[in-house]
Amino acid sequence: MIYLSQNGDRDHFVDQIFKIFATPLDKAKRIFVKPNIVSYEQYPTTTHPEILEAVLKRLCDAEFAVGDGPAIDAGRASKILQKSPLNEVCNRYGVKLLNLYSEKDETVQSTRGYKVRCQLLPLACDFVISLPVLKIHGMVGLSGALKNQFATLAARQIFYALQDQELKQGIAEVNAAVATKLVHR
Repeated sequence: MIYLSQNGDRDHFVDQIFKIFATPLDKAKRIFVKPNIVSYEQYPTTTHPEILEAVLKRLCDAEFAVGDGPAIDAGRASKILQKSPLNEVCNRYGVKLLNLYSEKDETVQSTRGYKVRCQLLPLACDFVISLPVLKIHGMVGLSGALKNQFATLAARQIFYALQDQELKQGIAEVNAAVATKLVHR
């Protein structure tokens, strides 16, 4: 399903999406919210803070976690996340913005049989909300929202994928392994 809104009211947009997904969201026991935080750069490189705010406002009564793993060549992930405007949003809602690269990981098999090493947190949740930024990536071109899930891979696997030029395959397989239910673009 695709929902398109051609106005700048991000809160209204998220409200409409949450109405569409009300039943599966109500059934979800644990929700993982995956924003896009690449580096110290802010929007439009990073998820807009108003989008994250609108999502968290609607999840107040649910059990949820928020996390990302910035680009491995952007600097110390913990510092990037700490200084991100999205961290301020998380603080207002009493939730920690988690560094996915500090979370436990394990090898899982995608639905197509490819083995990927993923962080356990998104896998432990029964509903994943992805908040990517629609942009071009130098190595893969336009990935739509798919590349946003790449940070759920263990940092070491990302390094090897970049070294082996298997980035496109890695993006596809992590999305097969970590099923995202709701994607904002």
